[in-house]
Amino acid sequence: MKDRKMKMTGGSTIIATTLLILVVHGRCQECEEGRYGNLCNETCGQHCLNNRCKQDDGSCTCETDYKFKGGKCILRTCPANCSTCTSLDSCDTCVDRYYYGETCEHECIHCRKGTICGKSDKYCWSACADGLTGDFCDSPCYAGCETCKKKNANICSSCKTGRYGKNKQYLTCNNHCNNNCVNNSCNAWYGLCDKGCVNGYKGNNCSDTCTGHCLNKTCQQFNDACVHGCDDGFYGRKCFYTCKRVESNCLVCTSNGNIFSSCTRCINGSYPGTSGKCVPCEPNCSGGCNSSGGVCYACVDGYRGSFCNVSCASNCKSCLQNNDECNECKEEFWGSDCLKKCSTNCKRGNDSISSCDIISGKCKHGCLSESYGLQCSLSCDKHCLASEGGFLQCNQMDGQCRLGCENGYKQTDTGCINGKVGDDSAGTSGATVGDAVGGAISLLAIAFVSGMFIFMLRRRRKDSIEADARADEEARTYEQLHERTEQPIYQNQNVDDNGTDNYAVLFTDTNI
Repeated sequence: MKDRKMKMTGGSTIIATTLLILVVHGRCQECEEGRYGNLCNETCGQHCLNNRCKQDDGSCTCETDYKFKGGKCILRTCPANCSTCTSLDSCDTCVDRYYYGETCEHECIHCRKGTICGKSDKYCWSACADGLTGDFCDSPCYAGCETCKKKNANICSSCKTGRYGKNKQYLTCNNHCNNNCVNNSCNAWYGLCDKGCVNGYKGNNCSDTCTGHCLNKTCQQFNDACVHGCDDGFYGRKCFYTCKRVESNCLVCTSNGNIFSSCTRCINGSYPGTSGKCVPCEPNCSGGCNSSGGVCYACVDGYRGSFCNVSCASNCKSCLQNNDECNECKEEFWGSDCLKKCSTNCKRGNDSISSCDIISGKCKHGCLSESYGLQCSLSCDKHCLASEGGFLQCNQMDGQCRLGCENGYKQTDTGCINGKVGDDSAGTSGATVGDAVGGAISLLAIAFVSGMFIFMLRRRRKDSIEADARADEEARTYEQLHERTEQPIYQNQNVDDNGTDNYAVLFTDTNI
């Protein structure tokens, strides 16, 4: 405390004591700027606003960018790896203490993962990262070591993959594992292939080859037994025995240990029967059968089924193997089940196959005389000219007369129609000279007509041959003809009493 003497009005001097800090009951009533505590003997922390803090505990409102935490003002945002800091240039502690440097800018990667290091000197408190050694873990281990002692680079704690070796009581890792070890991995102390051998090898160090006929050349590492079974044709634990030793036609077999069990595939022409031995394919098989299951590749005519032991329908010459649908009928039958008979008017071919198509029943070699149509079920026009044998001849597709129509009729698209137009008075008794002249003219007309008839006949024959090739139009044409119930009326041609030519135009329809 300080005493200060003051002069008072009236000429008298009064000594006044001004207490800057009053002490009441052993405690300061108020502290100077920057101080706190009962006796104001503590200093406020850095970055307190206006350098003032609470007298009781020293807490304060911090300057901008700072917050009060842990009894002091710290930055609201520290450098990346800082746990606490007082400025952007200096960290108090690092995150999880796995970093070092003034601002914790370096990671302790030289230390074993999870091991802390000194913030200022990066000293690893426990162990070094794999492959490093030394107090500060800044030196490499011996080439074969995966990890080594912190104080000795040549004493390995573990070996790199593919290395092994020991010297007295510690690992040296100066030897290489056998290349036949799986993943090039072996026991670090003795070099034993601890993950097995690659295909074809066995033994502690996988230096011996598998014997016998193991499938994929794979055998167990220590007893030589085959892992995945035997190559085709062999059986037994070590696949030393041949299937043919027991069954001469057997290509693949199974066993119980070293005892033959059953054949599973046979040579062509046979298959494993219920006894486990090879038996011949079923007798109705065509081209052999599956050598494992006995299913026929195809069946002989008349049979179907997997083993060709089921008969086709009665009129089938052959049928599909997997159902009873016929694909070829016996003679004179047609349809998917070969139950329909070919028409008796179908011509026969030189072969023994049915005379009609299996699907449509169409006569394949044409019709017998006097019939026509897809199945030769229609009769030729009765006015068609007959052949030398006396049979009416017409085209199979449309029923047109092959040789034309008989005298007095003409051929049209609808058949032979009557050509008569009136009563015939020519040639009666008492004919005059005029009648004779008219008769001569009639003869000339008949000669002309005959020539035209021959021409038309030849033309019609050519048309008939071409028409036979149009198989796709047959059905429509013959059905139209079949529906016709009346024969056309024909018209005669004649000469009148005066000798005038009254012949109707040939091959032209005339209304009666």
